[in-house]
Amino acid sequence: MIIGIDGNGTRIVTDQADPIYKTEAVTFIQKFLFNVYNFDSENFMKRIGLTTTMMSEDLWKTKRAEILDLKNKVERDSIRISGQIQKMTLDDSGVYHGLVLVKERSRMNEQDHLIGVSIKLKTVSRTQDNPYGLEVDSYEEAPIRN
Repeated sequence: MIIGIDGNGTRIVTDQADPIYKTEAVTFIQKFLFNVYNFDSENFMKRIGLTTTMMSEDLWKTKRAEILDLKNKVERDSIRISGQIQKMTLDDSGVYHGLVLVKERSRMNEQDHLIGVSIKLKTVSRTQDNPYGLEVDSYEEAPIRN
């Protein structure tokens, strides 16, 4: 049983079209992106480790090598990343699109990047470890050039 508490009041949620599901999906994505774009060499494994638990098994398999390469680079160059979501939209095919402003610092270098992200979610069973009942099934990112 799911009890919804939001601007629409408190209720038992029985309909998949209930607006609470959209709110929940956005909150899930915000948590995912926070961990993807906010880390340093000290907390990389914790943040990115949490992110990988939010991915589907297939996505984890495709991103694993990329994440391990990033881990080595972050540790080697003492990289610190902080990001803020600027915009989030949902298209007609169920893909969320966002803009994330990322500040990257390493040694004596500091850069700002605008990153475009696309995220497709899939519904899974709700568990104690995954109370959202969602996984990131597809995740793409690309720099936005001015």
